[in-house]
Amino acid sequence: MKYQVIVGNIGTVCDTDSLVEAKHTFREYVRQSEKGYGRSAGEPVTIMDSNEPYKEYIPDPPKLRIPISHVQELLVRLKRGIGDEYRATVEDTKPSMCVTIATTDGKSWNYQTGDNSYTGGAYGCQHWAVVYLYRNSNTREIAKDALNQLSDLMSS
Repeated sequence: MKYQVIVGNIGTVCDTDSLVEAKHTFREYVRQSEKGYGRSAGEPVTIMDSNEPYKEYIPDPPKLRIPISHVQELLVRLKRGIGDEYRATVEDTKPSMCVTIATTDGKSWNYQTGDNSYTGGAYGCQHWAVVYLYRNSNTREIAKDALNQLSDLMSS
C-alpha cells in the first residue's frame, strides 16, 4: 500500500508505505491548519491510500472578525503620511498609496504599503486585500472595501 498526505495549497507533504507515518503527518498538518500556522493554515488535509481518499480534514471557512474601525484608524494614519511623490500605481498623477490588508484566521491581521510583497507584514498571511489610498479618500469606504475583499477570499 502506498500512502500520501496532501495539504491544500502545498501539495504532497508525505509519501510513504507506512500508515502510521501517514497518520502522524496528517495529525501534524491538521493541527497547523486549525491553529492558522504557516502555509497550511486553514487548508484541507487528506490521506490518500493507493490514490483513493482514506481520511480527510476539511476546515470550516474562517469568519472575518476584524473591526472596520481598526482598519479605518490605520488608513487615517497612513493617509496623513502620503508624501507629494507617493503614487499607488505608475498611472497615478495624484499623491496616493497602495495598501495591502491581510489575514489568515479572520481575527488577527497585518498590513503593508507599497510593493514590498516579499518583506511586508502581510506576506505571512493567506488572504490579501489591496486598496488604493488618496489624500481625499473616504477611509471608511476604503476599509469596507478591504474587508469585503478579505471576506470574499476567505469564503471561496
